[in-house]
Amino acid sequence: MTKAVKEQAKRGARTLTNRRNFSKRVSILSALIFSTGAAAFAWGAIPATDWEDSAVESASIYEVDAYDGEEAAFEEPVLAEETSNEAEASATAETSEGNAGYSLHVHGAETRETHVKHVEEASAFRVLLDKLELGATITAVGQQSDFDAVDSGIDGSLMVEVEAFAELTERDSMRATFKVGMGDGLGARVPAFCGFNAASGATRNTYLNQLWYERKFGDGDRWRARVGYLDLTSDFDTNAYANDEYCQFLSDAFVNILTFECPANALGGQIWFEPNDKWCFGVGYSESDRDCVEMFSRGVAIAEIDRHVQIGELQGTYRGYVTANFTPRESLDGTRDDLVNDGWGLSFDQEISKYVGLWGRYGQQNGECCEFDRALTAGFELHSFSDERPDDILGFGYGITCVSDEYATLNEGAVDENHFELYYSFQVNEYFSATPSLQWIDGVGGDGDAQVVWAPGLRATVAF
Repeated sequence: MTKAVKEQAKRGARTLTNRRNFSKRVSILSALIFSTGAAAFAWGAIPATDWEDSAVESASIYEVDAYDGEEAAFEEPVLAEETSNEAEASATAETSEGNAGYSLHVHGAETRETHVKHVEEASAFRVLLDKLELGATITAVGQQSDFDAVDSGIDGSLMVEVEAFAELTERDSMRATFKVGMGDGLGARVPAFCGFNAASGATRNTYLNQLWYERKFGDGDRWRARVGYLDLTSDFDTNAYANDEYCQFLSDAFVNILTFECPANALGGQIWFEPNDKWCFGVGYSESDRDCVEMFSRGVAIAEIDRHVQIGELQGTYRGYVTANFTPRESLDGTRDDLVNDGWGLSFDQEISKYVGLWGRYGQQNGECCEFDRALTAGFELHSFSDERPDDILGFGYGITCVSDEYATLNEGAVDENHFELYYSFQVNEYFSATPSLQWIDGVGGDGDAQVVWAPGLRATVAF
């Protein structure tokens, strides 16, 4: 009978211990659920504008220790011989409970740190959004020509460009542009050396146009480096009066020099050094075929030096550059296939009065592998000449593209191509401009027998 009582007492003690442990676990779990729910409620209740100020208060929720209180001792007479066993069991239970409480406390601290980190990340993202500048340009062009036309001879194009720019710090910035367009424009029908519509784009798919990161460094930020998916002509061979197909000349010949065989935008980099306000030096390189194959042996390189000039209040910039396309080219007569198309060029833009600016470009390239080896363009811009319409612009450009000796030898009767463009830009309002233009080409593609091409057109641009 005594043995049965002892066994029953042992079972009762084990049951009591299990109940106490179960009660402890329920209390711990309830405290954890309560604290987590309270934190979630506090997170949702805090306005986005107050995240930074309330980070510490929100995080303090997790510092509540729900396990410090001790339960009242449950007293029950026990047998003397069971005292040591119960003491061991109690010690084990207390140790387990203490470890559980410690683990949950550490988990709460980690959760608090994670919460604070999320708040900081959200704040950083908001700061980035505040620095982000968005813009878009929509350009529609219509041009007419009877050259090789089967109907009215009107060709159009539409181009949409969306830009995102962020000045991350005083020295760091990023830019991304995307484009979508349709229509090749008049250039798809007229095989001229110089295109008629540099704002055209035949793809209906949205594509990445540029994505780069730029860093300024050195004393006075005299150095700046840019890497990414970029357009070399956005910084090289620039011109104040002939460099933007969306608001200046439409023809490719007056946007950049034709003898710089620069590919479409691709992976590359550039670095510029401006020791003072008068001089600037830059070098750039990008792959030539955008397939990321043999990037450093099949690319395009350019080095440029600029001289800024100020005569009174009149500004001007004079540039000189050397270029090279290292992608192997085949000679026009087919005897070689390892030619490098290298060349050089000069450029300037100069104000000569408050209302008039002059500009010009000259370039050369390797005539062994190119149909033309020299190009000369020049022109003027009239601006701010009317008090009633101060933002209107009148521009005129003339160019001659000279066929190479190799091309002339292989093509009897080849002639130089002459080209001019006249445009007038009406600035209707802050966002919209309409630009009628007239282009003329003689000797299309170096063909002496080709008819003279007249191409009136109209461009509409919305920029915001």
